Amino acid sequence: MTIKNEASAFKKLIKNRVVQSLCFVMEATGGYEKPLVSFLLTENIKVAVVNAKRVRDFANAMGAYAKNDRIDATMIRYYAETAYAKGRMQLREPRSEVEQRIEALVKRRHQVVEQRAVEQHRQRHDTGFDAARTRQSLQQRNRRVSRRCPLQQRQRQKNRQTHHLRREGVNPFRSIHGDTQCETL
Repeated sequence: MTIKNEASAFKKLIKNRVVQSLCFVMEATGGYEKPLVSFLLTENIKVAVVNAKRVRDFANAMGAYAKNDRIDATMIRYYAETAYAKGRMQLREPRSEVEQRIEALVKRRHQVVEQRAVEQHRQRHDTGFDAARTRQSLQQRNRRVSRRCPLQQRQRQKNRQTHHLRREGVNPFRSIHGDTQCETL
């Protein structure tokens, strides 16, 4: 069965099915699976996202060397059954909007830090034509990227604090044996 990657198609997928007893298992596809995962979690349907390489290795071990959608779907199902039976498959938990935002910020920070490291490496090893101007341009770019990292860290910390306080419903300051202690977030 092939469906579009949109909410209306997802609704048709689960319509007239007893999905509460099912578990949807899919390969991670670089983010393409996220809309379906989010939809299924909001509908309180069990979801697991598995590593595509592990499924492919499992299929190869089973002797399924050919690759098409029907074979992939079958191998994902067999892999899920085997992994679940051995306690090696984790179901996705519903996450709040704040948790999703924090995850996106952390991912972006990793990208920026990696990009900064690449640019610093280029800067140190640039000996080509007009190297001085290129080096100056790279230094300016690295300064801009470096300034963005602390901003993202502060935003992530603020999101964690807000989420923690909302989720736990606790006062961030509490008294322990008469001393005031700040809750660690």
